[in-house]
Amino acid sequence: MDFLNKRQLAWEDSFRSLYYMLWNNFCNLFYVYTSHFVVMFNGGDGLRMTKCSCSAYISRSTKGLRSLLREHDVCFSMPLCHSEVEQATTEDLVELLEIVKHNLGQTRRLSSSSDIDNSSQSLLVFNGNKSVHGLYDFLLNYRSFLTFLAGMDVPLLCSPVPFQNATLSTPEVECKEWKRANHPKESSDGGEHVLGSSAGLYYSIEIKDAYLPPWIICSMCAVMGSEGRSFEARYHKG
Repeated sequence: MDFLNKRQLAWEDSFRSLYYMLWNNFCNLFYVYTSHFVVMFNGGDGLRMTKCSCSAYISRSTKGLRSLLREHDVCFSMPLCHSEVEQATTEDLVELLEIVKHNLGQTRRLSSSSDIDNSSQSLLVFNGNKSVHGLYDFLLNYRSFLTFLAGMDVPLLCSPVPFQNATLSTPEVECKEWKRANHPKESSDGGEHVLGSSAGLYYSIEIKDAYLPPWIICSMCAVMGSEGRSFEARYHKG
């Protein structure tokens, strides 16, 4: 228990460190990975030296998580959601329940909010420093609110820059050389890439990890295209 408590305190220090780095433009992006959802904090382009206006996003949200956020006055929007239940305000829902209760006219069935759980429609957007700070405070004390995460290890924090208690993580990289049975000649439009005497050969680079953040993908594509070479990139969900 002593080890777990120290690990939890170290995680809180790390999360706090990342958040203040985001606020002060030393880090413009970081992720919080849990077993149930993923949170992305975004601080803008990171080029301005003044304090930024932050935003945050949660993917794969559930009705329970959304209810907890509302209960703790953390404001968010659901721009991809088409459910009238989720878009309605608290006052709208109270009025609707009164109408149904007194059978005033015909009320059409609203789609259940649980229908969108863990789908793309369940994306939550937090705009403005107040909403983002509310989310940060909620996640910092997640063990008190999210009981389904209480018995699990601390969420993974992922950032393109060093932060307190951070460690470097290197993805698994596998390079292969392939030979085509009947390779076409190099075309003038660069459709087929052949290097020197390596006619008929092509190469693949496979990068594997539990999570591949966007800065790894962008850096890899930038390196591959730095000499004007053509290449294809494919993404596979493990």
